[in-house]
Amino acid sequence: MVQTLTKSLFTLICAVLLLQGCTAMGPRPAEAILGSWQTTVGKFPMVVTYDLDTVQSGSNSPIAYEIAGDELTYAQGGKQVRMVSFTSAGEMIQTDPITGTVHHFSRVP
Repeated sequence: MVQTLTKSLFTLICAVLLLQGCTAMGPRPAEAILGSWQTTVGKFPMVVTYDLDTVQSGSNSPIAYEIAGDELTYAQGGKQVRMVSFTSAGEMIQTDPITGTVHHFSRVP
């Protein structure tokens, strides 16, 4: 009985560690953000494209950005910070930490 309980506990601990390792090995935000994303702003659809250090919306001039961990900082008109998360490879969420405004983005295929 004790041996069975010990094996079960060991198996559970191994499973938890394995899942944590898989989560940690996922793409970092700086890598996951690259590419084109679609969103809506004021009911108007918009596509934004992130490369290594700039983001561009439509035919507008590119804007410099930096990303450190999950903190995304735009360098236009002063420092604008967003918290970025990825619920999947095809969905990105950006949250303004000051206002709490949330913007959902879908990856453009």
